[in-house]
Amino acid sequence: MTETTLWILFASFCALAAFPYAGYPLAVLLFPRRRSRGGGNVEGGISVVIPARNEGATIGSKLEATLAMRPRDRILEVLVGSDGSTDATASIAAAAASRDPRVRLIDPGVRRGKAAVITDLARQARGEFVLFTDAGAEIGPDVLAALLNAMHDPDVAIAVPRYETQGKGGGEGAYWRFMTALKRAESDRGLVVGAHGACYLARRSSIPPLPSGTVNDDLLLPALVKADGGEVAYVHEVASSEGATASPAAVFRRLARISRGNWQMLSRHTDVYSPRRPRLAFALASTKLLRILGPWLLLGALATAAVGATRYPSFQAVLATGFVVLALAGHALWRQLDGQPVAGARGLLGYGLLGQAATAVGAWEAFRGGQGAGWESVDGEAEGEVPPPLPLNVRLAKRTIDILGSGTLLLLTWPLMLASAIAVKLSSPGPALFHQERVRHDSRGRPVSFQMYKFRSMWVDAEARSGPVWATVADPRITPVGRFLRKARLDELPQLWNVLKGDMTLVGPRPERPSFVKQLADLIPGYADRVARCKPGVTGWAQIHCEYDTSVDSVRTKVLYDLAYVAHLYDLRSYLGMEFNVAVRTVMVMVRGKGAH
Repeated sequence: MTETTLWILFASFCALAAFPYAGYPLAVLLFPRRRSRGGGNVEGGISVVIPARNEGATIGSKLEATLAMRPRDRILEVLVGSDGSTDATASIAAAAASRDPRVRLIDPGVRRGKAAVITDLARQARGEFVLFTDAGAEIGPDVLAALLNAMHDPDVAIAVPRYETQGKGGGEGAYWRFMTALKRAESDRGLVVGAHGACYLARRSSIPPLPSGTVNDDLLLPALVKADGGEVAYVHEVASSEGATASPAAVFRRLARISRGNWQMLSRHTDVYSPRRPRLAFALASTKLLRILGPWLLLGALATAAVGATRYPSFQAVLATGFVVLALAGHALWRQLDGQPVAGARGLLGYGLLGQAATAVGAWEAFRGGQGAGWESVDGEAEGEVPPPLPLNVRLAKRTIDILGSGTLLLLTWPLMLASAIAVKLSSPGPALFHQERVRHDSRGRPVSFQMYKFRSMWVDAEARSGPVWATVADPRITPVGRFLRKARLDELPQLWNVLKGDMTLVGPRPERPSFVKQLADLIPGYADRVARCKPGVTGWAQIHCEYDTSVDSVRTKVLYDLAYVAHLYDLRSYLGMEFNVAVRTVMVMVRGKGAH
């Protein structure tokens, strides 16, 4: 490898690692300032949501300070969600509730995870606005009023106060002063993508449910809101804080958790940083993705310098300088671990080394799929909570198989599809293709409709009088040709185009018509979960075991098979085995004509 090539590689690693701290702040200044609009409605009550786990030392004073915030008359309720606390948290909150009816304790008695608690409390909130705040956070009496004032802009869905670095000196204090200035510049240009758990105010109508196991709720919730078109405002005039950090070890754990949560969000919610949202995608890639990759980029730069130093004197000087900087950072961190404060550039170097190590550990834990220690581990899910997205490797594998499989099958079966279309056209009046509205879920588990294609197997206007009804044995609505197509499952072949478009997948639960969806969801537990994170399929585990739907009872049986299939999607090896199994059995069903009416 030539010296020029090595220098280009080394410079690329360094530039990418430094971009979140040097390039991005400069790039922010190039964006035009966002024009704030007035006239937003800030009337209505406020619900305060306080998730708490073993916060007995702070929850009493927290409730007193919360009820004293201005405007006092706007605070409808203070919801305290105890997440399986084993100390006096629940009893202290219950005592406060007996003194003030606005305080409500929600304590299921089990540990569910912070995301489940937040989703549950937000669902129960009655106010037009919801203030999220941690039990250990300190909020001044005027913070709420300032955040409400920011809501006069109707585009603003979330308002965040300045994060006060109380008691943080040395490198950590310098870093947070830098972040405060950056947040202010981002807010002026509509680039803020996250909040902090200490405190943020949201319009209740804009709050999405959080998937179970979410680590960084204060990043994911604002990012989802911003993806839906809402703005996140940074209110610099007021501040909240969580006090001084106890030790470098506590800082390490917190940064590792943040890194784990950032990786979780970026891998689970790829739609959030879609190129269709360039500002959001740029901010997330610059502030989250590159920071997660930072330790590995620095290792790449170090490895490149080491390789170059074996042949070129210029790299020998670079490598020597790198070791000197690393030694200074290590010495500063060692002193900090020993309880000795380190200020100035050396303190910043020590904090940077600690941060890079924690980031690497957190990202590695998330990549391996581990939850690690922390509040985010869960024992169950809250009612109405969105199931977690499928792992990134499963989603990539599934979409790759869908594209290759549907494309190949379209090429191989087009003569058969042409013959089927001609047969339908000649056997009965009407179009050969039939399209019908069906329901699927988007990447966040929200129901959306799409047009599903099939070869027409019924007489035209077969449901004009009866409306949508279940299939029956020897169904009179079905044409003779349609009966054969259904028996051989050939009527489903046009859905390969739905798969190629991304509306469906090759293997998955069948989509249902909107007229049946709510009815079935009310009658059958788990019905919505079967498709909440998996696209509807052309074939599936339920289809190869069951006949066409004829009643609610038949759907209930299919749901059990669908849920069993979905359970295999959270591990790549399990998914691939199940996918192959369904594919083989589908061919056998088509040959034997099993299950058709």
